[in-house]
Parts: sequence; structure tokens; C-alpha cells
Amino acid sequence: MLSGATEKVKTSVSTTGIRDSISLGILNTVIELGKSLHKQRAGTSSKPKSEVREVLEKELTGFLQGRVLEDAINPLLGMKDVNIHLDMPMEILHMILLGVMKYFWGQTVFLLKKANLVSTFQSRLDAIDQDRLNVPSLNVEYICCYKGGLIGKHFKSLAQVMPFVIHDLVLQRVMDGWTSIGELVVLLWHTKIDNTDEYLVKHILTGGFWYEPQLQKWVQAAPAVLDFLSEHPEHTRLLGIKVNDEAPTTLCGTGHIT
Repeated sequence: MLSGATEKVKTSVSTTGIRDSISLGILNTVIELGKSLHKQRAGTSSKPKSEVREVLEKELTGFLQGRVLEDAINPLLGMKDVNIHLDMPMEILHMILLGVMKYFWGQTVFLLKKANLVSTFQSRLDAIDQDRLNVPSLNVEYICCYKGGLIGKHFKSLAQVMPFVIHDLVLQRVMDGWTSIGELVVLLWHTKIDNTDEYLVKHILTGGFWYEPQLQKWVQAAPAVLDFLSEHPEHTRLLGIKVNDEAPTTLCGTGHIT
């Protein structure tokens, strides 16, 4: 067993972002056995590396119980055309709403309390037009009264409105965080596309990225394509893409030009 095996495994897990619980138990057992075999006891000499390797290979064979090594590894990790980071299914409630959002909400509330701006926040939240929100009710009074006991539906509501409510109440980096969360949840809850071809055209022409299999990377339309739409709003409208004539044109892959 090579020296520093435990740290090398930790480094590999940290570098790749992959932790296979199926094979990790076997691997840790082999590492500990290797350490034990290498350890020099009083009055004895340490075992030669060849002997240690032979013992470890025998133990590993016993752990596998007649299986090949690949069968002791999570099959998803070796599946063809699957990137475990990009293609792993996720559970929105606990990973996003009660994960990222819950803790970001807690820190934001702390900042608002510290600046004595909770009442201002509540007034703004109460003034939000709820007709277009993808929630049955915003329930402002409950949210502001029980700030530390919110559940998924409350965070789903807040994700849609926070940047508009806190835009000058918190630091810019906090504002940027909520903006990123808002962009994320749009992707999570946009679960139905009536016309895929039309959606993809708008997505690409407004600066959205798509995965190019031949290049094996995410790509974006060339600047000339994006500039054409910016410079010819009449064509943009024909594509059904909204244009804000009063503001500078930016492209963001949302199906809108603002």
C-alpha cells in the first residue's frame, strides 16, 4: 500500500467531486489493512512491499466475492454518455428550497435585522403584485412573523420576488446571490415547453448556451447573430421575442431582449 493512501483518496474525491459509497467501504478497509501490514512492530522487520501487495490483492478478491472490480463501483459512474455532475437527478425541495435558499434567506434576514430594515422589507413584500406569481398566496404576514420557520412553499414564493424587494436594502453581492437563485428556479420550474423548436430558437437567438456533442462543450451563438437581433428589433418582434425599446439591449438566453 503506497504511503499517504488515505490523503490521496480524499484528494481524489475532492478533485473529482465524486464519492462512491458502494466502493468506498472496501477501499478504506484495504487501506487500513495496508497500514497495519506496513507498520513495523517492536522486534520485527516490516514486510516487503511485494508481500504486502499480495496480501492486499487476496483480501480485495475476498471482498469482491467473485465479482469483477467494476461490479463494486456505482454503475452510474461508468455509464456511457453520462456526466454524473451534469446529469444527476436532483430533488428540488431539500437541495434548493430547504438547502441553498433556506440558508441564504437566514443570512439576508440577519442583515435586514441588523440594519433595522425588516419593516421596510415587509412593506415592499406586501406591495408585490401576486397575480403573475407561480404560487397560490405569498402570505407576507406569516413569512415576516415566522422568518425562521418557513417551509418549501414560502421559499418558492420568495425566490420569485426577492431581487425586487431588497434591491437597495442589502449589499450588491447579496443582491447578486438572490438574482442567481431567481435565474436558477426559473429553470427548475419551467417544466412544460409547448413548442420545443420555437423555444430553442428563442433560447439560442437571445444568447442562450447549448451543448454541442461534436465539440463536447457548451457553446453560444456567434456575436454577429446576437448583434443582428439587437440592431433589428423588427425581426426580433417577428420571432415573438419581447423588446424593451427604452433600455439598452442585452441578451441573456431567456427568450427576452431587455
